[in-house]
Amino acid sequence: MAIFNYQTLDTLADTYIPTLAIIALISMAAKLGQPRIAFKELCAFALLVFLAYGLMFMDATHRIWASQGWDYSTHTATAGACVWYLFWLHKGRRVLGGVFQQPWVYVFWPVSLVGYLALMRYQQYHSWLDMLTTLMAITPFFTLHYFATR
Repeated sequence: MAIFNYQTLDTLADTYIPTLAIIALISMAAKLGQPRIAFKELCAFALLVFLAYGLMFMDATHRIWASQGWDYSTHTATAGACVWYLFWLHKGRRVLGGVFQQPWVYVFWPVSLVGYLALMRYQQYHSWLDMLTTLMAITPFFTLHYFATR
């Protein structure tokens, strides 16, 4: 039996977003000594996730992706929200012993997202077009969020 069978890869894919969310929550908890900052970041993170799911509900109502023969990828949008938060909101902030200030971290988050997308494609959850169009649709909202929370 292969170590990387469908079920093992499925379990790995299922743990990606919760792992990112836990890392984000731990980083927020590390700021509990500064409750205003911790609360602001919690709200910012919640808004990103709300945007990802809000677009899902909009697509479910108006069938935007289905009208083109595509599928809105909630997994992609939610993973993108987590990576966006971890990449941008921690830039220049000293938490968790400064781990978010290490240069490799700014390569790790985007590479991890690309790896997750490749895994979802390999597992045949979504097509590349589904995932790319989802990212293209959600990125302007994330960009507005970035400037609104600075």
